[in-house]
Amino acid sequence: MLGNFQSPNHTRKSANKIASFLKGIVEVRDDEVDTLLKGFAGLFCVLGSYFLLLPIRDEAGVSLGTKQLPFLFVGSFVLTVIVTPLVSQFLVRPGVTPDKAVHQLYWLLALSLLGFYIAYQATPTHAEPHSHGQQERAFNKSLQERSVRSGDSSLSTAQRFVRVAFFLWVSVVNLVGLSTMWARMADVFGSEAGTRLFGFLGAGATCGQLVGSLLATAWASALRSRGSSGQIAAPMLVSAAALEIAGRIASRLRRLSPVLPSPSKSRSPLGQSRQGQGLGAQLWHSFARLWEGFQHIAASAYLAHLSAYTVFTTVIASLMYFEKSMVVASAAGDAASRMALFGSINSASAFVIAVLQLAATGRLLKRLGLATALTVSPAFAAALMLGIAVSPTPLVVAAGEVLRKVVGYALARPAREVLFTVVPREEMYKAKICIDTLVVRGGDMLAAGLFHFLDSQYHLGPSGCAAAAFPICLGCCALAYTLGRKQEWLARPQHM
Repeated sequence: MLGNFQSPNHTRKSANKIASFLKGIVEVRDDEVDTLLKGFAGLFCVLGSYFLLLPIRDEAGVSLGTKQLPFLFVGSFVLTVIVTPLVSQFLVRPGVTPDKAVHQLYWLLALSLLGFYIAYQATPTHAEPHSHGQQERAFNKSLQERSVRSGDSSLSTAQRFVRVAFFLWVSVVNLVGLSTMWARMADVFGSEAGTRLFGFLGAGATCGQLVGSLLATAWASALRSRGSSGQIAAPMLVSAAALEIAGRIASRLRRLSPVLPSPSKSRSPLGQSRQGQGLGAQLWHSFARLWEGFQHIAASAYLAHLSAYTVFTTVIASLMYFEKSMVVASAAGDAASRMALFGSINSASAFVIAVLQLAATGRLLKRLGLATALTVSPAFAAALMLGIAVSPTPLVVAAGEVLRKVVGYALARPAREVLFTVVPREEMYKAKICIDTLVVRGGDMLAAGLFHFLDSQYHLGPSGCAAAAFPICLGCCALAYTLGRKQEWLARPQHM
C-alpha cells in the first residue's frame, strides 16, 4: 500500500508539470493555474452539454418547417422574459448561499432535461422508407423540397408539441447556463487576467463544443446506418450528466483577488436575499432586479453600446442559422440525417476553433487589441453574406458557417467577455444577465421578423436574407471597433 502512495513531493511535481505545460500555451501565473483549469472544465461541460442537444433542437425546428422558425424565435424571447427573473430569484433565495444556489440551478436544468428524454421516448419518430426506383427518388425529392417550409407532415400533435417545447427550452436554458458560467469567469478574473486567459477559457467551451458535436454526430450516423430514429434523444442523458458536473464546478470557483464587502453591500450581487417576503413579493423583486439591469444599461453609455453591439451580432448569427436550416432541410430528408449534418458542421468548426483558442487566442487578443479583435468577426461575416448573396449554394453556406464560427468563437467571443471586466461588479451581474438573455433574444426576434418578411412572405430565399444582412454586418463593424476602443480606455489604471 505504501508503494502506491503518492507523496506530496510527487503531487507537487505533477502540478508543476501541468503549470509548465500551460505556461507554454497561455500566459498564466502560478496562483491562477487551479482556477484556470476549473474554469476550463466548467465551460467544457456547459458547452459539451449544449452541443449534444443542438443537433436535436435544430432537427426539431426543421421538422416543424422553416416557416415556423420565426415564431419559435419569438416564443424564445417571450419565454426568456418569463424565465430570467425566475432564475434570478432562484439564485437569491433566503437561507441559500450563492454557491449552493448555482449548483442547484444546474441540477434542475439536468432534471428537466431528463423529463424531455422521457417525453421523446413516449413520442418516438420513425425513419422514412428508403427509395430505390428512379421515379420514387424523384417523387420523394419533390416532396422534400415542398416540405422545407411546411415541415414533416407525418408528425403527430404530441410529437409537434414536444419538439416546440424542446426547441424553446434549449434556446433559453443555453443562455441561462452559459451566462451564469461566464458571469463567474468575469467575477473571478479581472480585466488584465481576462485579456490573457479568456481565450484559453473559451477554448474549454470550444473543446466541449467539439466533443459534444462529435458524440451527437456519431450517434446520429449510427441511427442513420440502422435506418432508425427511435433513439434520437439518447444524447440527452449524457447532456444531463454534464450539466450536473458543471454545477459542481461553478459552485467551487473563487475569486483570484477576494474583495472585502462594504457595510452597505452584500458580499455578492447574487447573495442579496429578501428575508420574510412571500413568493409573490420575491418574484416581484426579481422583475425589479431585471428592471434594475435595464436601468444600469440605460444609465451607462458603455453598457448601452455593448447592448447595441450584442443585438447586431445576434441578428447576424440568427440570419446565418436560418440560412443553414434552409440548406439542411433541402439536403436531408429524415431526422437522423438532419442531426448528422448539423453535427458535422458543428464538429468541423469546433476542431479549428479549439486549436486556435488553445494556442493563439490570448496572444492574438494582446497583439491585435480588443477593438480589432471585435471587428474581425463582423467584417468576415459581411464578406460571407456577400458571397452567399451572389452564390447561395449549399457548399458556400456550409463552409461559410464553419469559417464564421471559427472567427467568432476564436476571437469575438473571448473578446466580448473581456468587455465586462471593466464594469463594476454589481452592475455586471445585473446588466449581464439582461444582455445575455433578453437583449440576445431581442436580436433573435428582430432577425426572425426580417427572415419572415424576406423568405416566408416574399420567398427570396438565401440570397435575399444574405443581401439584407450585408449592411447589418457593416454597421456591426463600426460598433465593434468603437466599443473595443472604449473598453481599452476604461481598462487603463487611472479608470479602474
